[in-house]
This record gives sequence, structure tokens and C-alpha cells, in this order.
Amino acid sequence: MPTELGPAYAPNFLGRPPAMPAGDLALWWRTRDRLTRGALRLYFNVRLGNGSAYHGIPDPDLERMWRQNTQARADLIIQRPNAVEIVELHAGSTAAEIGRLQAYAALWTLDPALPGLVALTLVSDTANEAALTLTQHLGISYIVAPPQMLA
Repeated sequence: MPTELGPAYAPNFLGRPPAMPAGDLALWWRTRDRLTRGALRLYFNVRLGNGSAYHGIPDPDLERMWRQNTQARADLIIQRPNAVEIVELHAGSTAAEIGRLQAYAALWTLDPALPGLVALTLVSDTANEAALTLTQHLGISYIVAPPQMLA
């Protein structure tokens, strides 16, 4: 299956992003202004990759739904003038979320739905030493937004 961006949202979108869990939503509200500076469009819950095949489903519509449910999903894709930023919002993030971001980037590269270089950003409510070291080493943006922080 190709990358499925879903609906495009304006950078000044103030509604609740679709399919965003409460912990991620809190991070979104705290960092929305910072993340959307210079953005052209926002895409939430973006499906990436093929998902898993389930060969026991004879109905093509059910097979498609199964694949969609097993596809990787990026929390947020930000379209910028010359780049595409893949954002992972995750409370209490660790190095595991960096691996997730790298997987999203690899899947995006196989089927880019928008033009531009790929940038990666991890947003968390707490700092993690391993995540900080890896993000610096790999050139990934790392935003720590504790609960008391405003955007």
C-alpha cells in the first residue's frame, strides 16, 4: 500500500488531531506553535508501508482493512517549503522512539508522498540521556516539553 497522508490541515489548525492519544495530545498542545512555525501543511496519523498480509481473508475489502490496521503510523508529518518533517510525539520517550522514527523515515523514502528532504523530530515530556545522545549523533531534533511548559 502506498503512503496515505490523509487530510491536510492548515498550520493554524486548532482542533483535535485525529486518532491522537491523550498523552501525545498534551505534547501536541504544548509544542504546536513551535512545531508549526514555517509549516505549509500538517498531516496526522499518516499510514506508512505495506502493513502485514493476512492470507486467510478471502474478502479483498477485509484484506485491505487488515493491511491498513497493521501499517506503521506516523503521529505527524509537517510539510515545509523544502522538507518533510516526521514527528513522533511520545510521553516518556526512550531510544525506542528513535528507532520508530528511523523506521518511518525508511518507509517514507520508499514511497514519498511529498517532495523534500526528510527531517526527524522526537517530542517528549521527559529528557532521556540515551535519547539525547542518539538524537545528537543522528541529527534528529529532540524537544522536551514538560507538563508545565507552554508552547
